[in-house]
Amino acid sequence: MKDKIIAYGKEYIDNFKQNPLSATAVLIMQITFVLGWGVYFYYILGNIITIVIPGQSGPKSNIYVECADIIIQTLVYTYIFCRLFPNMFAINKGFRLKLYAILISAVFALISGEFSIARFIPRFSDNVPTAFWAVQEGEKK
Repeated sequence: MKDKIIAYGKEYIDNFKQNPLSATAVLIMQITFVLGWGVYFYYILGNIITIVIPGQSGPKSNIYVECADIIIQTLVYTYIFCRLFPNMFAINKGFRLKLYAILISAVFALISGEFSIARFIPRFSDNVPTAFWAVQEGEKK
């Protein structure tokens, strides 16, 4: 593994020496890719910590639908990230594939907020703010 990392670094430096402008653009895209997905996963982790684990949501929402939405988003977007990551950091992949990976990431980032699965699932009871695993008031922890 160490040899692969060293080989990647050497090839990256050679590419940078041959085409500094192109290599700089690729580096900026890679940094944007990692930071963008990092912010998104930080947001998902925040939702998991504040909604799923305690099992409590807002007063006019259904906790089960929100938990399902968060978990499905986590699984889907982790899959998308894992599919785009090799294209983004491969040495022999072209500039166009890296640009497509950035554009696909941006599209999915915009979609995630607007087209939440919880908005489309019919709610059987809108007023279920507490899940069965949540600690109720008066219970011992």
